Amino acid sequence: MKTKTTVLAIVILIAAGWLAVRLRDHSGGSAMGASIRGTVTDEGGKPLRGAIVKVTADDKSISRFTDQTGQYKITGLEPGNWVVSASAWAFAPGTEIQSIEAGQSAEASFRLKDSWDVHRISTTDWLTFLPEDRDVLALEAACLGCHSLNPIIDRRGLTAAQWSGLILGMGSSFIIPRLPAPRLAYISSILEKHFGSDSPLPAREQIQRPPISDAALQATYREYVIPTKSKPHSLTVDSKGNVWFGEYDYFSNKIGRFDIQTETFQEYPISTPKAAPHTLAVAEDGRVWVTMSGAGSLGVVDPQTGEITEYPGPTPSSGSHIPAIDSAGNIWFTEGGTANKVAKFDPRTEEFEEFLVPVPKTIPEDTSLSAQTATGERTPDRIETFPYGISVDSQDKVWFSLYSTGKILKLDPPTGKFTEYEVPGMAAVRGVGVDSEDNVWFANFLGHKLGKLDPKTGEITQYSFPTRHATPYGLLVARSGHIWVSDFSGNQLTRFNPETEEFTEYPIPTFDAISRFLGEDAQGRIWFPQFWTGKIGSLDPG
Repeated sequence: MKTKTTVLAIVILIAAGWLAVRLRDHSGGSAMGASIRGTVTDEGGKPLRGAIVKVTADDKSISRFTDQTGQYKITGLEPGNWVVSASAWAFAPGTEIQSIEAGQSAEASFRLKDSWDVHRISTTDWLTFLPEDRDVLALEAACLGCHSLNPIIDRRGLTAAQWSGLILGMGSSFIIPRLPAPRLAYISSILEKHFGSDSPLPAREQIQRPPISDAALQATYREYVIPTKSKPHSLTVDSKGNVWFGEYDYFSNKIGRFDIQTETFQEYPISTPKAAPHTLAVAEDGRVWVTMSGAGSLGVVDPQTGEITEYPGPTPSSGSHIPAIDSAGNIWFTEGGTANKVAKFDPRTEEFEEFLVPVPKTIPEDTSLSAQTATGERTPDRIETFPYGISVDSQDKVWFSLYSTGKILKLDPPTGKFTEYEVPGMAAVRGVGVDSEDNVWFANFLGHKLGKLDPKTGEITQYSFPTRHATPYGLLVARSGHIWVSDFSGNQLTRFNPETEEFTEYPIPTFDAISRFLGEDAQGRIWFPQFWTGKIGSLDPG
């Protein structure tokens, strides 16, 4: 059974007209490129290495990092007025406006003042200050799945009762928290302890923060504001250079498309209210499949017409999550909530098949589920496994993560047999990906590690990020073989080279962006959503 809604794409920006307006407004008809360069120092004139310099015009920004001498250069700009801003960790930002003409190189230099503001440091910074105990793990498990600690920091000073009231009032735009009374009281008491009126604030010297690497200094970021104010959850890139993303919040409720070449958006409304488009996958025929967690359904977009077809899921309350496509074109996706299933959809027959996930044989002491409970009870009949990340290997074996119990499972579809892999010290796991040799990579979310599972031997290796409390969320196996993850709480994109076992962390220029699942274009640029700021962006590593 399916429901179909034919909609004309809401064309937000028409490519030719938009470009004409941009060129007319910025250059009077000239298309010659311009550039901005300068130096960023502290008040004493000492160069600031790794400062972020961002130039912004209309709905687009371009960012680069300063080098060892504090210098930067941003090229390829359209002539006109650009807002230039510079920021560095533990310094107050600076801003000025530059008007540049075609072919001109303007200069914008900054002297930044020392400024320690706990509202402008990341969640990973805060976690180096907070104790590494069971209470803080519970707080991470309860809060970091949806947002960073920054909304909590902004409300610092509340009592436990006030925190409880705030939590009960959350969820108007995408997820409504449903916490049992004992757990609500437990989480509220932790919030009062660490973010109440008498709680200590971290000093600058108490924060452990690794310096940006030399490799990251070569990167260029581009960011684009989505026309509809929305919360993009995840994205993917098709072979024609389109970025597809889901506008996850209830009020937007759209699928978005961004044409990389023309830098224009189109948006396609979903007929089902509060569908919450979650994550997307592009099939070989170019159609874009999307899980709709709010509706518990599966949707597909025809890129030629903008027509969205919705297929109600077999378990409507499942909260369908991540999709993956096998060699036969079947769409696999995880069903969370109380469903605890993995589902397959055959586009030819339009039929679903579900596989009930078995309760894990063992439940690690430090799983996110046990950390969330006030009593610490961990009996198997109380477990919600919560299947989440999913990927398919070259043999069409289905690999997926169990978020709530920190497990990796393999499903053999012909037999329906599950194989369980226990990962030492894994509290909760998000994204899963398979490389060209069928190694399984996974994002150890609350264990703050990147993991690798060799399916031939069952051997598991975990790698620690330079940022101690990095929280890897979405995971992408790039064509180069590099593994990319979004550091949800560290506000970074991170690359791992399996050959050298080296990490490179790239700070996102926009504060508290909250990025989840990523995409890669034909040029090797990494595209990412910014859930909290309503943007999408690309990273060119340089």
